[in-house]
Amino acid sequence: MKIKNIFLVGAILSLSVALGSCYESALEFEGDVNSIKPDDGTGSDEGFLTSPDIAVGFLRTAQLRVIDSREHKYQYQYSFIGDDPVGYMSSPHSFDGRLTSSLAFYSDFASGPDANLQWVAQQTVPVMRSADTLQIAPLGAFASILFSDVALQYTNVHGPMPLSDYKVLKEERPLTYEKQSVVYTQLFQDLIKADSILMEYEKQPIENTDDLIKGTDMLTEQGTAANIVKMWRKYANSLILRMAMTAVDVEGYTCNINGEEKTVQQLGEEAVQRGVLQAGDKTIGLLCGTGTEVGYHPLYKIANSWVDSRLNASYHNYLIRTQHPILEFWFAKNEGAITNRNQATIKKEEKFLSIRSGMELSTAALTTQTYQYYSKFNLNFAGEKLAFFKVEEALFLLAEASLRGWNVGGTAEDFYNAGIKEFFTKHSFSTAAYNEYMDWKGMGNLGVSQQIVEEATYRDFLDSDNNLPLWGGYYMLNNSYDKPQNADTNPYINDSKEQKLQKIITQKWIAMFPQSCVSWTDYRRTGYPKLLPYCPFAYGNSDGSLEEPRFNWITGEILTEGVTIRRIPYNTAGLEVANEVALTAKSALNEETTGAAKDDTQGTRLWWDIAEKKTLD
Repeated sequence: MKIKNIFLVGAILSLSVALGSCYESALEFEGDVNSIKPDDGTGSDEGFLTSPDIAVGFLRTAQLRVIDSREHKYQYQYSFIGDDPVGYMSSPHSFDGRLTSSLAFYSDFASGPDANLQWVAQQTVPVMRSADTLQIAPLGAFASILFSDVALQYTNVHGPMPLSDYKVLKEERPLTYEKQSVVYTQLFQDLIKADSILMEYEKQPIENTDDLIKGTDMLTEQGTAANIVKMWRKYANSLILRMAMTAVDVEGYTCNINGEEKTVQQLGEEAVQRGVLQAGDKTIGLLCGTGTEVGYHPLYKIANSWVDSRLNASYHNYLIRTQHPILEFWFAKNEGAITNRNQATIKKEEKFLSIRSGMELSTAALTTQTYQYYSKFNLNFAGEKLAFFKVEEALFLLAEASLRGWNVGGTAEDFYNAGIKEFFTKHSFSTAAYNEYMDWKGMGNLGVSQQIVEEATYRDFLDSDNNLPLWGGYYMLNNSYDKPQNADTNPYINDSKEQKLQKIITQKWIAMFPQSCVSWTDYRRTGYPKLLPYCPFAYGNSDGSLEEPRFNWITGEILTEGVTIRRIPYNTAGLEVANEVALTAKSALNEETTGAAKDDTQGTRLWWDIAEKKTLD
């Protein structure tokens, strides 16, 4: 796929601006001047945008592409990438036979992260280059944050990437894929620089810039330029905290910031000191619903209009096991009456039904009484904000950081409780509902009703070959951070740090829905939450890098390494991409992986996905 250079590949000129060197360009570029002047007036001979208003338009388009609100684009970015591996949503059909199962990955379905990065780069790089000449430093910082966000999505899905080439809108193939550790270093540096630019603006506002800031922002729901800038700073620092925690298990990694080598703990702690999202803040993202630029949430439309997504068994199972009210708030019971192969029938709207990952998919699901009637969304989800960064994520990141001994200004328990509370508050659940949820003793409580036990035992109404028994220990968590008073009836609750980490990530996973790629990253790096295994059928349809899982059914320990997709292979349907992946991407992958699988496969572990993880105890 060829990168279109809409305007230029140009150099940043060394210019002094009236406000001084504190507003140094958000993007540093060194190279030969090779500029073009588009006929539409968006560029100049030097490769800069010609007006601040044009920069505003570019950034508004970029915000609509970081998570693409167009249904078919969202599908390639999320539905085909992270939804199934992390246990959120599954497909009820095979897309004309191309998706035999969720492990039979079709190459073109991997195009989402790359396509989105191209879109965002084309809109943000020119703004970054023009920030000094147009005296729009805050907009340049906004552009850098958006670019970093979508680049982070790309690298956490695929691994090595041609980040430097994207930052200069390089057209000529091949592109050079950089190791993921190098990508992370560049993103840390770019985000810290963007924050420093915005901090400088807070100290010394640029004349006549407030209206530009307000005209640009689509993500924060703030009324003043000062508050918008404050929230974009929180957005940048929250991304830094996410990255720092993602790389927490990598030994020896440091990032050079202004000549000083920083560990991920230092990077995370300093991001918190500068300010991350906190309880009561607005989620960073696009408003959805009637009258918005997005309309209904794209996943709602994909599920309800296109019949392409249905509730995954893992998410359904945890909502039952935790007795979470979001199940009935977001999801609907079976849309129509279903008769299975044994001629048993359930009536319309009788049960919540979900699809286990890896099940065999067929084209028949679109035209017959099969999985199309399984649970999809009700109207409550249609107006869910298209989140770039949830407040809940920041709070759970702080909980994990505190558990690991980082200095983040609070206890793990307090942040954990705040993360759950934030999710309940944002969905208008009552304090009584929150208290009831936190008091839930878990499936290990001997007093749990037989009805809940049966609901928590996965049964595929249509195909009993997909059934699972009631799983053991690792599903026996309760919702409280510390063990309840009657914990003696629940042998699976203890005070270990590792189990508290499991609780934090599990509740975070519930609250993060439907941000599947972020949650999938957590799952790969921590092993939590403990998801239902793929159907055995699926492994024969993988690329051969994955093993069929073996489990200790008592402890829940995974006994084989390749039991889930560890990354998405590049979209090598085009010869140009296939060639450049062979030239630099494979070697970059192999140099940093700690797993047995190698090269551009589903089972190759990324740099931060450490095979031999240390427990916290």
